[in-house]
Amino acid sequence: MKRLVTTILTAILLFGTAFASGNRIVVSKRNCYLYVIDGNNKLVFSTPVCLGMNKGNKTRRGDHKTPEGKFSIMSIENSTRWKDYDGVYRASYGPWFMRLKMPKFRSIGIHGTCEPESIGTRASQGCIRMLNENVVKLKKLVNVGTQVTILSENEDFKVPEPAK
Repeated sequence: MKRLVTTILTAILLFGTAFASGNRIVVSKRNCYLYVIDGNNKLVFSTPVCLGMNKGNKTRRGDHKTPEGKFSIMSIENSTRWKDYDGVYRASYGPWFMRLKMPKFRSIGIHGTCEPESIGTRASQGCIRMLNENVVKLKKLVNVGTQVTILSENEDFKVPEPAK
């Protein structure tokens, strides 16, 4: 019984904040923006982002497209010391990498960047990049389990009123 109680309390500590806050993320590929919406459908945070250099829904590794659909954050990882695919450290991922849970791809996430000039453009290999100071702000608003919706280029998104 004591073990069951410990397991339940651990689950509440790990996942409770994301569910209690009710925050969710919406990414508009049409205008290269990320929005955090609270449980009352009010805007909590927004920031321009960089998306995959090719338009359309991700279908295979290396297509340089940002996936579309409903996902969730499966992990939030400190990426300050990550090396690039070629083994060179460039601070490419900024301070945090929020890995998205999606069927065929493990390497898609929301993260910072060492290329701030890319924000607002389509220059990534499929991830969602933002300024490092904004990924730090975002980390405070989400947790593992936070829902993420990535809209297609043709989908409109009506930005909700700001939270008070």
